[in-house]
Amino acid sequence: MTSNIAESMNAVLVHARSLPVTALLEHARALLQRWFYERRTYASSRETILTNYGENKMRTTENLSRTHSITPIDHHKLEVSDGLKRVRVNLNARTCECKEFDYFQFPCSHAIAATTYWNVNRYTLCSPAYTIQTLINTYVEPVYPLGDKDDWILPDDFVDRIVEPPRYVSRVGRRQTIRIPSAGETRQVHKCGWCGNMGHNRKTCRQPLRTID
Repeated sequence: MTSNIAESMNAVLVHARSLPVTALLEHARALLQRWFYERRTYASSRETILTNYGENKMRTTENLSRTHSITPIDHHKLEVSDGLKRVRVNLNARTCECKEFDYFQFPCSHAIAATTYWNVNRYTLCSPAYTIQTLINTYVEPVYPLGDKDDWILPDDFVDRIVEPPRYVSRVGRRQTIRIPSAGETRQVHKCGWCGNMGHNRKTCRQPLRTID
């Protein structure tokens, strides 16, 4: 379980975190609106079956499969040798003993060699997650702006509701702005380019300036 997606958004919003809540939300909404438009436009302009990542992976795997030798077992199962090991491929079950085909749901080099032998369309063996259509469907719904608040249609019970601030006692001192590392994550230690010690950098170094005798 990782928090890579949350950390990516946290890095993007690092300069907006000090804004008021409404301004922060509007900044995030405008960011998503632009992202969805750019990715939707990019996906719609593609003329390939797979995404750019999928096409590059397919090309690399296809080049690797050209060195493999094949011994058929039946119309769906084959034994493929890559020079280091011999594995069995089942095109119907979309499995390979190397397990790469099973785990990533993308044909490995052994499976690609099998499709070439039986003249099978290798794109039909890819998970829909790698297709350009899935990428288009991901960003098909646009993110709309909120518009002028004077034009909002709000229910009466919402307009008359008074929202009190949360009961919170601020701690003394500055608020923490440095992210707390996750469990098992190691914090990067900086090395000073001036004195060579660890734990600080050249700008915060407190060593005395060097003098030329």
